[in-house]
Amino acid sequence: MNICPACGIDCDADQRSITELQAQVNLLSEKATSAADKLADYEDEIRRLKCDFSADLNTGQHATSETTPPATEGVPTSGVFPGRLAALIGGKRPSSIAPTPIPTDDRSSSASSRRESDLAAALAKEHELRQKAEGQANQMSVEIEELSVTLFQQANDMVAEERRARAKLEERIEILEKRDTEKRQRLERLEGALKRIERVRGMLSP
Repeated sequence: MNICPACGIDCDADQRSITELQAQVNLLSEKATSAADKLADYEDEIRRLKCDFSADLNTGQHATSETTPPATEGVPTSGVFPGRLAALIGGKRPSSIAPTPIPTDDRSSSASSRRESDLAAALAKEHELRQKAEGQANQMSVEIEELSVTLFQQANDMVAEERRARAKLEERIEILEKRDTEKRQRLERLEGALKRIERVRGMLSP
């Protein structure tokens, strides 16, 4: 345990706190990067689905135009002439022949509708996932910013506390050095006094 002798602060505990906060910041940065990558993947998927939707829509329209037969002109067929001839002979009007209805193929249009519905559902899901990923990325950014502010604040507090402790320690060292100087001066004065006493004794001794 590394305890400051001047202020009694556990420096190791503060260092561990900074290390843990840095690890949390790194973890949240990795999560934010992963969320950004997922968001980019979602955007690519949305663009791909839009391209597929446009291609399928064009294909469905082309298939519908191909399956629709051209309108036939009102040209009488060979079967109508005998009927008209019989009518002229018998003095009766020819019977009208009902036109045969042209069958329409709705399979391509229904398949296109299903594809459009599926693509619309896929786009809605991708939009929801994208919004969710953006929300997570924004939340992680806020958490990273808050942790960064906390980390910098704690680091600044630790630096200020260390400076105060260092100033106190330097002041104490200065006081001790001053006291040591005063002690040396006293010792020098005592030694000088003892030498004078010894000289006086030598002069007074027979």
